[in-house]
Amino acid sequence: MTRQEFLEKMSEAARHQTDRAYTNVGLWALATLVVIILGIALGLALYRRRHRILGRWIYLKKMWKGEAISKDRRRRQLDVVLQIPYDQKPFRTKTVNLSPRGFFIQMDPPLMVGESFRFLLVLDDANKVNALAEVRWAQESKTAFMPAGMGCKFYQVSESDERKILKYLRGV
Repeated sequence: MTRQEFLEKMSEAARHQTDRAYTNVGLWALATLVVIILGIALGLALYRRRHRILGRWIYLKKMWKGEAISKDRRRRQLDVVLQIPYDQKPFRTKTVNLSPRGFFIQMDPPLMVGESFRFLLVLDDANKVNALAEVRWAQESKTAFMPAGMGCKFYQVSESDERKILKYLRGV
């Protein structure tokens, strides 16, 4: 092998190594770019949901410690009878918590958000509340802290029924 042939083979090998190195750098740059874009997208998604995430975190923390979620909300299991518009038979279940403006009731599967229903809430033997409620949010499946069910807001509640609820909550 002559010196010229040797140099040609060496330069060809070096060129081949350089081509492979540029290809590897290109793949690494592409992978890095994809990771950066996914990180930004995830960051934006979390940023948009920050209030909900923070609210859930505070809610779970208070629930874990056994603190009241709000001033007037209490964790109480009360009997409630629902009359769903498209079902002939009333449905009996329990509340998880109760506030003057609504309650969370156990129900698997829950009704759809926006559905309205009539209910009869049994506070104690003497006090019963009969009104309408609307599903505001739903917990589709059971978790460690929350059963499957739905958060409902009261509407068309009489003043006497409102007073009964407030009196019950403040007396508990």
